[in-house]
Amino acid sequence: MNSLYAEIGTVPQFPILAKNITSYNETSRLAFIQAIDRAVGPKGFMLFHESNRGFWLPRFDLSVGLDLKRIILGNPLVALTMLEHDLTAGLAVPVELLVRERTEEDGGGTDLVWNVPSSLVVVGSRDMELLENAKRLDGLLEDLIWEVAGSGV
Repeated sequence: MNSLYAEIGTVPQFPILAKNITSYNETSRLAFIQAIDRAVGPKGFMLFHESNRGFWLPRFDLSVGLDLKRIILGNPLVALTMLEHDLTAGLAVPVELLVRERTEEDGGGTDLVWNVPSSLVVVGSRDMELLENAKRLDGLLEDLIWEVAGSGV
């Protein structure tokens, strides 16, 4: 998890950034873009939300291993490249990861599971720019996952 947090941060930044929007003029827009650029990690993502399911599932006799977290991460500027074509792309952005840390009894290691953003966005869409931007997001997410997986998550 440490390598993932090194890439996306440990504190959700977007709610803070969104709360600081006080007007909708050009100066405010540029300040927001700069704040996003500062908030994203090396691979271009920031943490939006984290839900620790490993905390409560064992109370119902579900063995999840050491930890099971649903992590929502993204980049509003990348999302914008899709949302400007189709607001329903909001179902696919920000993106989600499920991270499961397994016990030694369960083979050890970490599992990463994710939805491929373009598979959620383009069903029935004929907007080629939307498709290209969704596939770009696929690539960015895959790069992040390979970086994190190579570091042992």
